[in-house]
Amino acid sequence: RETAVLARVEPTRHAFREASALDDTSEYGHIALARMCVDVIEFGYQESGERTYAAFLAKPVAGVYRDLLEEAEESIDAAQEIRGDDRASFAAEEAELGVLRLYDDYQALLQGWRSLLDRPDLYKPPIRRRLARAYRNRHGSWRKASPRDVRQAVELLEENLRDDPRDFA
Repeated sequence: RETAVLARVEPTRHAFREASALDDTSEYGHIALARMCVDVIEFGYQESGERTYAAFLAKPVAGVYRDLLEEAEESIDAAQEIRGDDRASFAAEEAELGVLRLYDDYQALLQGWRSLLDRPDLYKPPIRRRLARAYRNRHGSWRKASPRDVRQAVELLEENLRDDPRDFA
């Protein structure tokens, strides 16, 4: 089942990206993409038998689901940029809450993702970006984040720039 679901993800991602490109003033494509990503992550989590999303997403074999989480967060950010100061639609709020629900145990998630940085076989920049987002999401915004969490996030992102000065994703 998992293979069949994941095989349908890429064409769907492409379709939502195309929809976003066709009308860059609409949040629809971004929100639909974020919701689809969350739904697929929830499916993978249920199939995994893990007790928390944190444990599931920290598994080395869950790379595709971590990529989906990153895409969901980027899509929500894009929708927020389009929306500006306007109130979020119900669908946008639902998508944002769906992503936040995946952060069910910040401590375990941070610890699990940090342990992935020790593995020589994994590409580190996306993991570092996810960690930085987790530090922000734990507090709701950078303004509310502790100085320690902000410092750790900055250090992670600086490591990315040292590894690849063109890493701006």
